[in-house]
Amino acid sequence: MFKSPLGLAAITAALLLGFSPRAREILRKYAVLGTEAILDITDQVKSSSVKIADQLKLENENKV
Repeated sequence: MFKSPLGLAAITAALLLGFSPRAREILRKYAVLGTEAILDITDQVKSSSVKIADQLKLENENKV
């Protein structure tokens, strides 16, 4: 019936989330934490790239 362990794991997870409010609560908590971490990293990369671009612009202005 199940051809791969991954398929069995996916079905088990779906059933667990379907019948367990506690499992959904835990999943929601970690999904929010993961999203927050990704947004923080994105903001850090953006601010770093702006600083680098400003620094390169200043260096190019000083060469001229």
